[in-house]
Amino acid sequence: SRLKKLESLDPAPSLFHQDLLANWGNVLVDSSGRIQGVVDWEFAGSGLALHNELATFLYVNTRDGVSPERTQHDLLSILEGYGISHASYLANYEDDIQTLVLLDAISAIEKHALLVTKGEIEKEPWRKVFAERATALCYRAIRSRW
Repeated sequence: SRLKKLESLDPAPSLFHQDLLANWGNVLVDSSGRIQGVVDWEFAGSGLALHNELATFLYVNTRDGVSPERTQHDLLSILEGYGISHASYLANYEDDIQTLVLLDAISAIEKHALLVTKGEIEKEPWRKVFAERATALCYRAIRSRW
């Protein structure tokens, strides 16, 4: 199964931000364009750095309603920056990253359901839109047999 394959990966310890590719506002640059720092490490971790960064990027784009065409364009640019060909991505990364994206989608659906159950959805009304987009992503994954 996809989860077993993901669990079997043995990453070298690599620090990841988890919200870098999806939110360039976390990168502080000076007036000459040099990176001076990175902020908002709240979701940082250690493990499959590239997988987690790409999965978060893809999920956030879905969550925020970015067009599939724009997402694909940006993904190809990101892969180029990492020195990964599209063919290599498809062969070596895509399935595992899609699994992580689906786990993020399921988490969004669960967060929405919990808020509804507790009668607290009015505190975070955007969760409904996130859950709708996550549900659509899950249905697409099932139909296309991710």
